[in-house]
Amino acid sequence: MCAQLYGIDDPGMNEEDFLDMLEEFGRDCERWRFLTPLNIDENYGFKISDAPTIIIDSCDSLSGWNYSASAIAPTLDTNAKREGLASINLGKSSGTVDAIYDKDVTIFDGTVKEVLVWVYIKDVTQLAVSGTAIRISVYDYTGVSGYSRDYTQTQIANGWNSLGGFLLEDFVADGAPDITRLKNIKITLYTTNPTDTIPLGDIKMDYWRAEGTAKGYSIDRQTLIIIPITERDAKLIEAGFANIGDFKIFAPHSYDIKSHDFVYDPIKNMYLELEEVRSIPTVQITGICKIFIGKVTNRPVPP
Repeated sequence: MCAQLYGIDDPGMNEEDFLDMLEEFGRDCERWRFLTPLNIDENYGFKISDAPTIIIDSCDSLSGWNYSASAIAPTLDTNAKREGLASINLGKSSGTVDAIYDKDVTIFDGTVKEVLVWVYIKDVTQLAVSGTAIRISVYDYTGVSGYSRDYTQTQIANGWNSLGGFLLEDFVADGAPDITRLKNIKITLYTTNPTDTIPLGDIKMDYWRAEGTAKGYSIDRQTLIIIPITERDAKLIEAGFANIGDFKIFAPHSYDIKSHDFVYDPIKNMYLELEEVRSIPTVQITGICKIFIGKVTNRPVPP
């Protein structure tokens, strides 16, 4: 369990640890709230959701996978895998500079989700030296419009890579895709020369998914996270920062909350007032959030 959850001062906590903490704590959703601060800049805040992961393709079967002329027919690898029963071996023969693998999948909604795939690379130098080495693409039901993200050789590494991201932030749109009706996934391998080859299995893919969990952080950017102080926050209590019944408030790193600020609780459909807000300057996650302690009371809609 991450230190922040129990109030241990850890200014060096990184983004991954922070999101791991929220994912674990989010399993007890009744104990935390996503609150919208009034007048907060929409460019700041967390992007978090407890929506379940959508498994787009488990890569446990070759069914439905198509491949281009320069792509080697895929096979299953039941030994080297990240999830499930198998991964899919990919490769490239001589002919063109690209090898394309794609599949039509069950239509899914990619709104505020990360579309990700595990990609194993035995030797990155087999891929294009300059320009795009690997492209991850997701197309909508039309098959014409979609999103793509390109990786250069320097942006990937030997071994397993988790590639992808948020469609509206990390990918580039082609046409006018319908993000709520995505249907086709595609991976393209590029080499420097058309005659360059990649042996089958030197590249593998596994577990295409759309994550909307806390670790995959999504939803509204205008968000505070409020968690009740419990006995487990002993160090905060001992230091005089908090009492049982107070709330620990995770706020965007560029936003200062203060006493008597109002926030909106979409779960209770009411406004709440933050009272006796106290900053904990030593407990911050650089570039991600600040942590405050305070009380929350129900109040009418502010004028």
